[in-house]
This record gives sequence, structure tokens and C-alpha cells, in this order.
Amino acid sequence: MLPWLAHGHIYPYLELAKKLTTKRNFHIFICSTPVNLSSIKPKLSQKYSHCIEFVELHLPHDDLPELPPHYHTTNGLPPHLMSTLKRAFDMSSNNFSNILKTLSPDLLIYDFLQPWAPSLAPLQNFPSIEFITMGAAFTSFSIQHLKNPSFKFPFPSIYLQDYEAKKFNNVLESSANGIKDGDRVQQCSARSCNIILVKTSREIEEKYIDYLSDLMGKKIVPVGTLVQEPMDQKVDEETWIMKWMNKMERSSVVYVCFGSEYFLSKEQIEEIAHGLELRKVSFIWVIRFSKEEKNTRVEEVLPEGFLQRVGEKGVIMEGWAPQAKILQHSSVGVLESIKFGGPIIAMPMHLDQPINARLVEEVGVGVEVKRTGEGSLQREEVAKVIRDVVVEKIGEGVRKKALKIRDNMNKKEDEEIDGVVEELMQDTCRRVIVINIDSVHVFGSHKSFISGINSIQHLNNPSVKFPFPSIYLQDYEAEKFNNVLESSANGIKDGDRVQQCSARSCNIILVKTSREIEEKYIDYLSDLMGKKIVPVGTLVQEPMDRKVDEEAWIMKWLNKMERSSVVYVCFGSEYFLSKEQIEEIAHGLELRKVSFIWVIRFSKEEKNTRVEEVLPEGFLHRVGEKGVIMEGWAPQAKILQHSSVGVLESIKFGGPIIAMPMHLDQPINARLVEEVGVGVEVKRTGEGSLQREEVAKVIRDVVVEKIGEGVRKKALKIRDNMNKKEDEEIDGVVEELMQSDMCPLF
Repeated sequence: MLPWLAHGHIYPYLELAKKLTTKRNFHIFICSTPVNLSSIKPKLSQKYSHCIEFVELHLPHDDLPELPPHYHTTNGLPPHLMSTLKRAFDMSSNNFSNILKTLSPDLLIYDFLQPWAPSLAPLQNFPSIEFITMGAAFTSFSIQHLKNPSFKFPFPSIYLQDYEAKKFNNVLESSANGIKDGDRVQQCSARSCNIILVKTSREIEEKYIDYLSDLMGKKIVPVGTLVQEPMDQKVDEETWIMKWMNKMERSSVVYVCFGSEYFLSKEQIEEIAHGLELRKVSFIWVIRFSKEEKNTRVEEVLPEGFLQRVGEKGVIMEGWAPQAKILQHSSVGVLESIKFGGPIIAMPMHLDQPINARLVEEVGVGVEVKRTGEGSLQREEVAKVIRDVVVEKIGEGVRKKALKIRDNMNKKEDEEIDGVVEELMQDTCRRVIVINIDSVHVFGSHKSFISGINSIQHLNNPSVKFPFPSIYLQDYEAEKFNNVLESSANGIKDGDRVQQCSARSCNIILVKTSREIEEKYIDYLSDLMGKKIVPVGTLVQEPMDRKVDEEAWIMKWLNKMERSSVVYVCFGSEYFLSKEQIEEIAHGLELRKVSFIWVIRFSKEEKNTRVEEVLPEGFLHRVGEKGVIMEGWAPQAKILQHSSVGVLESIKFGGPIIAMPMHLDQPINARLVEEVGVGVEVKRTGEGSLQREEVAKVIRDVVVEKIGEGVRKKALKIRDNMNKKEDEEIDGVVEELMQSDMCPLF
């Protein structure tokens, strides 16, 4: 498998590799840059050591002195070097070809930005299949936009605000090597053999899976949620946070996290903080800083006095949190992970998050925090949505739906993996190579399938409207989206890379999604691609058994919280919030007075930034123990599994989502989350700014109000359905990979 160089891509590939090896006697090679492999090796438990191996891929650096080996990853990569990284990745094709010759694989599974990869497979007489780690809704939205941007997406619940659409278009238009990202997306899908794997579940994306299949002209195979397996790590901090959660009432804790590669601005942190404080909910908030901001203290970005005011009601975890454990805890009631059956408060920040936020609302497992027309978070809106989901009656419906989805997904989990296995097992595969070149974060980490579809459609025909009206981009989001597709390296636009990679995949393309949430987008993507789309599930990273003090501490804090009372705030590992975004989120959290865990990350350039510097003055003091700010890392899986966590990023854990899309596929995913009904998006201003009032409002809706009940119920339902189908999805992937005649050999 050859994923792209972002942690949001490499981990789903790793989880898919684990699922495949448990179903068949596969021997899988995961190939990536040394800097990426060094970070994922600890995530692989001993039981997989005999069947999964790591192979180093060296990118050229003598010709690119501005890109030293420690930058051969998107994690901590300065934004201005993104096109250089893509160019270096393109230039590594000869090294990769030599690896293929040495390993002599039976199959190559590759990602969406390297169209040169599937071109190498037929030269050595083996097929290649694309595996898309974004959901079916986002993928179909993207594919339709690429193919015919004037064509309206057929699902009205999936859409982008103007400010989101602007970002979306910027992504598709971004280029490297003269190839737009939008072109790369389409080429990658076109080159996949008859199927395409997608990280999704039919339980939440069935119509998008089907629509994607129509768009692609290929079978879309959902692989399930691929939630990372919890590692048996006895980390002190993990123990602490579990103990904290055990003190909380069921569904009383909001888990705030925006992914490992998204870094909130100080303004966003402040609005979220104020929104949590306004709602007075218990929360775990994972705050990450970029490498440039690594010396930033959490107190520096939070509102003044926030930590003191929230007191023990909130936990701020910097950088990392035991997310899987948090999400599984009963006190976590409004979650961003459908997998664990929690409702979602969606505050989409970037990439596929806006689409996913809308999907979460559509599915009924979350509520999105609405933004101003400029895309700004408002603390009052954050607080309102938190209250709606955690406290009000709306939250009951969201929670019930989240649990129902969770159960359905869990039931189908084996089916989905079995389906993948069946697709992959067509005849001649002796070994499956997972050449995992972790990808640059162009479309995010779930990167909801919807987002990917929309990207593909946009590349193929940007004038054709995406047929799912619920999936859309705001103008400011579309601008970013197009910028990404137009970005280039080595004269190749990212959009061209995407298309070339899809085009060169054999008859199938693997996608990190599940039919449980993105079925129609999977099918639509298949139509767009002209290939079978194979969903591989959510591929959530397994929890490690680490004895970390902070993880233990955060668990203790969560244990003190009521069920579904803690909001978990996290925007991904490679997105860094602006000071403005941090402030609006902080104010939104403060307005709602919810308990929260907020993971704030700073870029490498901001590595010396203190959290206190970007939060509103006095924020930490005011929220006191009601909020936890975690800088850089949080034990996300453990947090998301905790029953006190109510607002989470992962459907896998059955929690409702408060979507605040920031970049890449996040706007599309925010709409998907709303469409599926497992979350609510925080609406922005027309310029894409977060507003604290909107953050607070959505937090209230999801955590407190009646709407939150429905979102939580839907999130749990989707989680269960996805979990049930998880094995089916991986079996489906294996079956597709084992087909001997998937792709004509040239």
C-alpha cells in the first residue's frame, strides 16, 4: 500500500493492514519515509510483527536542500514546503520502483496524490488498487466538482459555505510539478483497477458510496471505519484522565479535538474556550501546536483566567490524548467519533471537515457549530450547540442515533472487511504489499469519503453541480479547496495527481470509509471513477499500552464527569488553529460552561508558543477544572471511548460531533456529519470566521438541548452498525485484492 505522507493517511493504511492480516495469511510491507516509520513503529503491537514489515522510502534531498529528511512528512511541515514535499515524493518514483522489484508484490494499494505509483505496477505485471482514506461523501463531492463544477451535488444536505468552497477550490487548484491536486485525484482514481477501497461504512454513507461508484464507473468497496486498536498502554496520564472521567456522569463530558495535523488559531481557541465556559460543561480539550509553536504554553492561547474558572470541570491536554479510551468512556456523551456511539458537535476547520460536519447532521449523530458568513467561530454559538447536544432534549435524540449507528456499524464491521478481502482475493495474491507512504494532508484524515467524491467530481467536471445538495462548500471553503487542487510540484498540479492515481488504479480503489455512513457517496464515486470502490472501514488506530502519567491523569479527570458531559476538541495532527480561531472556540466553550478536553497543537515555527498566549486572557482561570487543555497530544482513543465524553471527532466511537471544519476535506465532512445525523456544524461568517456565540450555541444544542439527544442516539446507532460491518469491510477488501483479473497487465 502506498499512502500519502500524512499521519491521517498512514494510520488508516496501517489499520487496514492489521485487518487484512487477521483475515488472510497476507504478508504486508508498509513503506514510508524514515521519519514517518519512526512514528508508527511504536503503534504496531508484537502480534503483527510476523506479517507486517516496514520498508524505508528515501526521498531525494541533495537536489532539494530546503527539504531535509525530518521534513519528509506533513507532520510539522511548514506550509510553504508542501509543494516541495509533493515534488520530492514524485521524484522518489525510481526508488519506489526499485523497492517493488525487490519485493515482487502481488498487489499495490496506493493513495490519491501519486498517479505515478499505479503506472509502475503494470510494468512489473501486478495490479494496483486505490485506497481512499477520505469518506464517500467528501470524495464524491470532490470528484463531481472536478468533473463538472457547474453541476449541483445531488444531495442538498452536503454543501460548502462560500468561505469553505474557496478553501476547497484552492486545495484542488494547488499544484506541484505542474500537476494540480484535482488532476492527481482524478488520475489516481482512473488508474485503479475495477474497484476502489474507501474508508467508510454503508451504515452512514450508503447513498454516497453508490453515487461515487456512478461517478467513478468502478465498484466502491467500503472498508469500515478502521478505528485504531487501543494499545494496552498503562500510561500515568492515561490512567489519570480515566479516573477523572470515572467521576463524571454518563454522557456529561465534551471531548474537544480537531485532529493531529490541524492547529487552532488563538482566536479559534478563545471562541471554543468561551463556548465551553458559557455552557459550564465538563470537557477534555486536546490542544496541539505546530512545531514552529512547540514552545507555546497552553495558557498563552486560552482566555485569561479560563483554566482557573473551569477548574476541575475541564481538562486541557496539550498535543496528545488517549482518544480511543476517552471516546469509549461512558461519561463521554457527545463524541466526534461515530464508532464509539457518541453524538458529535461539529466545528469543521479544514479539508473534508465541513462536508463531514454536514454528513454528521444528516445522519443525525451530531450538530454543527454554525459560523459567521466569513467562517468565524462565535463563542455563543459554540456554547449553544454544546448545550443543545449535552443538556437539551435535542441531545437525547443525537445520542440515541449515535448509539444506534455505532451498533449497526459494529455489527457490519466484519462484513465490510470480509467484503474487502473478497474483492482483493481474486485469484493470485500471494502477498499484499502495503507500501505506506504517509500522505500530505490535502484532504484530511477520515478525509470523509464524501469529500473525496466531491473532489473527484470537481476535477472531472467542475461545472456540474454535485448531486447531493447536503454536501457543499462555502465560498471561502471552495477557495481553499481549489487552491489545494491547483497547488503543484514538479509541474504537476495536485488535482492532476489525484486523477492520475485514480486512473492508474486497477479495477478497484480502496477508500478509508464505511458504507454505514457514506454508501451513496461510495456508489457515486464508483460511477465517477468507473471503478469499483472498496471501503476499508474507519481504520482507527489501535490504542497503545503505554504507561503515561498524563494519560492516567486525564482518565481520572474524565471519570469524575457525568456521562456525555465532556466535549473533546481536536482538529487533527496537522492543522494548527489561528489565535483568532482559538479565541472564538475558547469563548464558545466558556459561554456554554461545558466540561471539555481541548487538544491544541502548534506548528514547528510556533513550537515555543505557550498555550496561555493564544487563549483569551483569564480563560484557564475561568474554566478551572471544567476544561483540560492538552498541548500537541492527547490519548484520543481512550478519551473518545470514555462515557463522559459527549462531543468527539470520530463516528467510530459512536459519539455526536460538533463540526468546526478548518481545512481540506473538513468542510465536506462537516456537512456529511450533519447529513448522517451524528453531528452539528458550527456555522461561520461569510468570510469563514468562527464566532464564539455560534460555537457556544452548537455546543449547547449537542450537549444540552433536545437536538443533542437525537444526535447522540444516531451516533451510537451508526457506531454499532459500523462496528458490526467492520470485519465485513475488511473481508471485502481482502476479496477484492485477491482477484487475479482485477486489472489488465500491460
